[in-house]
Amino acid sequence: YGDPNNMEKYEGGRDYDALAKFAQSLGPSCGPENMELCDDAKKKLVDEFLAMPIKDLQAKATSMEDDMKKAEDDLEKLLKGLQKQYEEA
Repeated sequence: YGDPNNMEKYEGGRDYDALAKFAQSLGPSCGPENMELCDDAKKKLVDEFLAMPIKDLQAKATSMEDDMKKAEDDLEKLLKGLQKQYEEA
């Protein structure tokens, strides 16, 4: 939980009551709706995205999705190669 760039492990209970209590303690985070919660670097980044035309944002998102897909495919290929080496050894 927490900042997506600084995730923290949830150590609480797994039943409904424990999760509900934890969820109530969560609050807003940095973003266009809560700029006062952002540090200067994140404010600058949010402002840059807000200033971009929607087509540019969509193109950037698509490009990032393509990069993630390629990284996942490369990882899968690497893992298969390592598994093959392990089995042959």
